Amino acid sequence: MKAIVSLSGGRDSATCLGVAVEKYGKENVFAMGFEYGSTHPQELEAAQKIADYYGVPYQIVKIDPSIFEGSGCSMLESEGLSPEKGKTYEQLQAENEGKVATYVPARNTLFSAYVLAKAESLAQKYNDEVTIILGQHADDSGFYVDENGVEHLDYTKSAYPDTSVEFVEAFAKVAEISSVGKVKYWSPFIKNHKYELLQIGSKLKKPVPYNLCISCYKPELGEDGKYHECGLCATCLDTLKALKKAGLPEKLN
Repeated sequence: MKAIVSLSGGRDSATCLGVAVEKYGKENVFAMGFEYGSTHPQELEAAQKIADYYGVPYQIVKIDPSIFEGSGCSMLESEGLSPEKGKTYEQLQAENEGKVATYVPARNTLFSAYVLAKAESLAQKYNDEVTIILGQHADDSGFYVDENGVEHLDYTKSAYPDTSVEFVEAFAKVAEISSVGKVKYWSPFIKNHKYELLQIGSKLKKPVPYNLCISCYKPELGEDGKYHECGLCATCLDTLKALKKAGLPEKLN
């Protein structure tokens, strides 16, 4: 069995890679990243370091950012905007009726298509099944437990429409058809919150190097000449909250 992870350089996908290596062995794991004109290209450098740490090959695919022209997405350099600071995802969703300004049009659709192409190629090359492992967790999948203890999967509560369970299930079906059953999807953290994901990653045989990760939407250049997470964008605020709840050092990179 081979496995492939879309590795952004953030904590969620880094945890996926750690889990993949522990489950399948580094010799059976592959990673991909995407350059698409984001406001945080430094994450790809972080991703490369994480891939090197686990000893797996890392391939970067370039996507022409001009296809997003006019989207008004604050996470794209071409749009000339900056991600809003001082508010969590929950606050931003409440203010914008579920759709936030950092949503990149069809980004995960594009990523998924490239990862699927790689997965099918690996399946052909090695004559083996391939698992695509996703870092989707309860905070962005729409999973929650109500006051009666009943579990729900509600896409309207997902951080982005293309991280919802419905989206992933739909693309998993596409992958099954396209690969004639050779490619499967696995979301190991679908019912875990981000803080639980961090706890899992920190307890692996080869713990996830969270000190190398960058999840920030617009890293800032420090006096040391290196880029650091801003600590104020939604993803930074949610990361700090999750680190605290996980009982890990509340320190960004």
